[in-house]
Amino acid sequence: MNLFVRKLIERPPFWLDGLGPETDVVFATRIRLARNLRNLPFSSVANVDARRKVLEEVDKATKHSGLFSSHEMVDVFSLHPLERDVLLERHLVSRELLSVPLGAVYVDDQELLPMMVNEEDHIRLQSLRGGLDLVESWRILKQAERELDRILKFAFHSSYGYLTTCPTNVGTGLRASVLCHLPGLAYTGKIQNLIEAANQAGIAVRGFFGEGSAPIGNFFQFSNRGTLGRSEEEFIGDLEIWVHQVIETERKAREELMKKEGVGFEDKVHRALGILRSARVMTTEEMMNLLSAVRLGLDQECLRKPDVSDLNRVQIWSQPAHLQQRCGRALSPRERDIERANFIRRTLSDSVS
Repeated sequence: MNLFVRKLIERPPFWLDGLGPETDVVFATRIRLARNLRNLPFSSVANVDARRKVLEEVDKATKHSGLFSSHEMVDVFSLHPLERDVLLERHLVSRELLSVPLGAVYVDDQELLPMMVNEEDHIRLQSLRGGLDLVESWRILKQAERELDRILKFAFHSSYGYLTTCPTNVGTGLRASVLCHLPGLAYTGKIQNLIEAANQAGIAVRGFFGEGSAPIGNFFQFSNRGTLGRSEEEFIGDLEIWVHQVIETERKAREELMKKEGVGFEDKVHRALGILRSARVMTTEEMMNLLSAVRLGLDQECLRKPDVSDLNRVQIWSQPAHLQQRCGRALSPRERDIERANFIRRTLSDSVS
């Protein structure tokens, strides 16, 4: 097993410690920037030599940047497919990068500032934080982008802004996303109204795994649609206002649910925890839905244990590639479901509710 991947499966990401702002509703914040080097062909038309040159230039730049001095470079294409999937499950790489020759990712020890190289654009720089932390995420990302731009010189047009492979990213090249846990709205049947309101407000709605994924475990990801015609701060500010409205709406829905369901709600929460602690077979979808109920039970003080950090660890390490890497071999879907149940029981068995 690759040594870097081994380190990943032995520790949870720092941003999943459960200690960020508004973590009762907001799971995580992510901001990414798309950038391209000025004098090299964009990824869509770049040959192997051009891709190698991009990687060489970026590697030199990281060695002269204080924020990237401790990052580790991982040659994604050289990894075993299961090792690549671990990076995907950790939100460190995109699916597109997994099959690209000379694709790489730079990752720091805390997994807070990963950078993909030779994806759709030369550079995809990300900032990850637990809870609602758009301001700090942007501060770090902006500092990192400026350090790299001084060395690499990014492609920029005076009228259009930063130039990208896909026209929808031209301008700021920014995509800010906030992943929210919304069981109150889901259980009270109000989630569709929120999704329709988001679309009208120009906010994109996706599932737990981002673009192309369906909602699972009552997780919904909200992000800006546009990248052109406004500043990064304006896009981020609008998203933050929207998310605060979502937080308020979700909290009211939880209060309504508790008043309406009472003991029935507590029963649902305790049954969910009981299944997690005793089941012998567990699919990813069932796990996510049960964890959702337990998270809500912790927030509403129906439970004292397990800790949110335990739930986060279960959620990350029970994903297919993580499970198989920890077992040291490829597993069939049935074997994965059995191993997932075993892992969840071991992790949650000592927690007293």
